[in-house]
Amino acid sequence: MLTLNACGKQVTREVNFGDVKIPRNFDIPKPQKLAPLQGVHGISSDNIVVVDAQTILIRNLSYDGEAPG
Repeated sequence: MLTLNACGKQVTREVNFGDVKIPRNFDIPKPQKLAPLQGVHGISSDNIVVVDAQTILIRNLSYDGEAPG
């Protein structure tokens, strides 16, 4: 689900822009790098870093702002 706030309006859309799959047996003793995001609507990022069991860092996330459909 994606929630955006713009000009005082909150818009919620259920849209899948991509997935980050973390295997169940993924051991996180230190930060681990994963491939960057790439996809529709100009989605892109630097490499994703799984910092710990509760934190995913996505630097330089870019999205063209176009709505699906």
